[in-house]
Amino acid sequence: MNQKKKLIIDEAVKLFAQKGYHAASIQEIAEQCGISKGSFYTYFKSKEDLIVSAFRSYYSLLFDKISRLEHIESLSPREKFIEQLSLQLHDLISHKEFIHILLSEYKMNISEQLDEFLLKTRSESLLWYAKKIKKVYPELPKKYVYDCVSMLTGIMKEYMFLLLIEEREIDVEAIIPYIMKRMDAIVASFDPEDAPLLKKELVKELLEYRSKKEIQVKEEILKELDSLGKEVSALDHVRFIQTLESIEQEILKKEPQKVLLEALLLLLRKQEEEIPEFTERIRALREQISVMI
Repeated sequence: MNQKKKLIIDEAVKLFAQKGYHAASIQEIAEQCGISKGSFYTYFKSKEDLIVSAFRSYYSLLFDKISRLEHIESLSPREKFIEQLSLQLHDLISHKEFIHILLSEYKMNISEQLDEFLLKTRSESLLWYAKKIKKVYPELPKKYVYDCVSMLTGIMKEYMFLLLIEEREIDVEAIIPYIMKRMDAIVASFDPEDAPLLKKELVKELLEYRSKKEIQVKEEILKELDSLGKEVSALDHVRFIQTLESIEQEILKKEPQKVLLEALLLLLRKQEEEIPEFTERIRALREQISVMI
């Protein structure tokens, strides 16, 4: 990342933590960085663009660090997990300004774009925790994995709150080993007859996060498919109508098959030559679908 851009992000995050995201102005951010307001716009389109960039940068760096530990073959799955959780904890401590921003203003609509990014990140984190729990506790029945994930992340969040927000004196190095011992007891306590609290349907919903923009694009594509189909039907292009219907059926699925959609788009491209009066609309439709997949 450009050094000047990094400086603006670092100083802005400190200012947001002190004053609040909404209270801090772009002018104040520029002054804090020793640059003009015009220079700020050289690097960021808006304050919203800045805060989203800040969180993207932070999570990207954190996940890279965590991923590198995955390749240390000398560590067992449990040892890797403990190292990764410890790294995460220490990293949050060294970037506690982010935590202050999240806890003070995340629910006050800092930015729709940021909300969507954080929800997507949460979904990815749940998947990561689930994979790690399965490796550390291979004997744990699958139906209890996400209950364990919920308990583990809940315990960790409370300790983080005590450390970062209330600034309580707790032995940081002892936290993760201590939590893992508690998780051992939790995993051992499950009765096979007990139903999980986090049902399969709820877990699937949490993991299948789709942004508002993705939903909107999908709705626009379906609307155009319907409109185009009705207009072309009067021209008696049966094969073209069938292609549109096949694309619609695939897009309506929860998990559209990328390979099938790509094949249908290729077919659509060949057929557009048969209907020159609709060429521009068909091309625009193909571009929309290509972005979606």
